[in-house]
Amino acid sequence: AAWSVDAFTRSYTDPETYRALRNSVLLSAVVTVCATAIGVYLAFLVSRTTTPLRRLVTPAMVLVVALPALFYAIGWGMLGNPRIGPLNTIWQDLTGSAGPLLDINSWPGLALVGILKSSAFAYILLLGPFLAMDRSLEEAARMAGASRLRTYWSVNLPLLAPAVSGVLILSFVIGLEYFEVPLLLGTPADLTVFSTQIYGLIN
Repeated sequence: AAWSVDAFTRSYTDPETYRALRNSVLLSAVVTVCATAIGVYLAFLVSRTTTPLRRLVTPAMVLVVALPALFYAIGWGMLGNPRIGPLNTIWQDLTGSAGPLLDINSWPGLALVGILKSSAFAYILLLGPFLAMDRSLEEAARMAGASRLRTYWSVNLPLLAPAVSGVLILSFVIGLEYFEVPLLLGTPADLTVFSTQIYGLIN
């Protein structure tokens, strides 16, 4: 053995490295934006509206966050299996369609599972700032004649900008570290990210 930079040369000249980088960034960006939007929406519904069953949202989100990512990915892998998954077989029985409703081993399936997992994380982080927000500012905007939508865009979002931007950054970094979901759902469709590529090289 001898000291060498050959490993670095092979890594940085291998097209698979940049393919994994592109996949990691793309998956993380899509999941981050969609999950944060869902988290903001659910936090708003729970803290600012009288939507029925809103009290069940927080326990459900806590359950999703507490569920280990490995079992979460295995569950979705069985549920959305394109051939024998209950989600697709029920859809085919009801509609008579020959094709599956959702192929979980694909980019849309991978993104969907990541979004559902990350939106619970975003919701829990955003619920506190929503509840702590001063409602007198909203009432002042409403008294000044602003619509509910304009109040949301001109008062609520600027106040929540630090919390939302923090969730975006944290979710994006966590998205780059995804392992269990891409490994179990992405590998059958030849979708590799950095974590699964490293795992494959080690094996």
